[in-house]
This record gives sequence, C-alpha cells and structure tokens, in this order.
Amino acid sequence: MMDKIFFNSSMPYSGSTLLQNIMGQDDRFHVTPTNGLLDLLLSARKYFTEGHEFKAQDEEEMLKSFCGFCKGGISGFYSHINKPFVIDKCRAWAWHYDFIKDITGENPKIIVMVRDLKQIIASAERKFRRGQLKQSWFIDHEKLQGTNLVKRFEIYLNSNPVNISLDWFLDVIQRGLDKHILFVDYNKLCKNPAQEVKGIYDYLEIKPKKINFGDIKQVTLENDNYHGIFGDHKIKKAVKPQKDYSSEILGDVICKNIDEKYKWYNDIIKNLT
Repeated sequence: MMDKIFFNSSMPYSGSTLLQNIMGQDDRFHVTPTNGLLDLLLSARKYFTEGHEFKAQDEEEMLKSFCGFCKGGISGFYSHINKPFVIDKCRAWAWHYDFIKDITGENPKIIVMVRDLKQIIASAERKFRRGQLKQSWFIDHEKLQGTNLVKRFEIYLNSNPVNISLDWFLDVIQRGLDKHILFVDYNKLCKNPAQEVKGIYDYLEIKPKKINFGDIKQVTLENDNYHGIFGDHKIKKAVKPQKDYSSEILGDVICKNIDEKYKWYNDIIKNLT
C-alpha cells in the first residue's frame, strides 16, 4: 500500500525516463511513465470551480470537501500498488506545486531533471532526423515551414513540449518554489549516478538502497507510437557519460544563439544543480 507519493516534473529530453527507471530498481518504489493523474485532478477542479451545485453551498466547507476528494483520489489511484513509495511522472507537477500542497496539506517532494538547452534542442533535431519514415506534423513544404534547420530550431523552441516547459520552469523560479524542489542535472546524473541518486534519497528522506548502474532494467512502459517521431522512452542498461552532440547537430551559430537568448535558463540550472 502506498505510503508516500513523490513527483517527477522534468524538462523535456532531460532524462526523466532514465530517472524513473533508476529509482524503479529499488523495489520499494512504483515509478510511472508519463501519467495523467494530474489531469484527473485538474478536470475535477474545473467542474468544482464552475459547478452550480458547489457554488450554492458554504464555500469553506466545499473547499475542505474538494481537498479531501482529491487527496482520496490520489490514494485511490494507487490503491492497487503494493509498494510504499510512488514517483508519478508528469511535466506539469512543479508548476502546480501550491495546488498539491493545498490538497495534501504538506510540501510535496518534486524532482526536476534539467539539461543544457542546446542539448535539449539537439535531442529534438536528432529524433526528427531519425524519424523520416513518418510524416512530421510541423513540416509543411508549401508554407516553407520547418524546411531548414534554423526554422526547425525556432519551432522546437516555440512549441510544446519545450516552450511550455520553459515557461513553467521560469515561473517556478520567480515564485521562489525552487527552494522546495530538487533539481538534478542530466549530465551529472550520467557522469556520477551514485552521488546524484544519493542526493535524491536524501531529499526524499528515505534510506538508500544499492543500485547497479551498469544494469538498469526498464520497468516503465510507454507507447512511443503515440508520441510520433519524438517518442523515445527506451533506456540503455548502463548509466554512463553522454556525448554532447549539440554543436555537431545544430552548428555553432544556433548554439551561440541559444546561449545568448536563453542565458537565464542555463545560468539558473548551473546555480541550482
């Protein structure tokens, strides 16, 4: 039976699936692929906010009832899981920090995987180049949309999941929520997994278990066909340093553009991690 729920609210292409599977090697943890629990809660909130039946009753009582409903919903969602700890993965958890806190009555534990933005964009472009057997939604030759690298680079930065994740990330910082959240750099995790994972256990306030980082067994299952060419949720068995392909794939001009335009992001993650 679940005792504690934690949250993985990472930047895109920053190792969130890897993190889930690393923690999933500890048999005390149930770890999810990209999950829709938050969407269920937000849908309930929408009807609670707009429903005439709730508006006609005592507001304070209804707020308490709604929090109880959501808290019970979270427990019920995982009632069939016979493990004490759950890490639920959804990119938007961190932005909804206060919503979770209001529901549960305590500060939620949220882990955010981050990565140099050049590497994030390079990862998206690599997936595009490897996915040529399927039509990409953002390519339109008649409208000259996405027909060269510079145009695709702009599309990656100004469409989901990157643009909304950058907005959420910045807002979390602006609201001062970063002091409650654990930020983990993807490259540091790959380079020194034992040290980074120890930091995760410390943050979660759980006694660590030994993990074999040379043989990570995939325990999450995600239908990559749903995500199209950007679906890539298979992990490698060994956690080891990864080559930085950003300059090779994007070129020096685009890399410089990202570093200059989004200096705030890379400066923040350096300070946080």
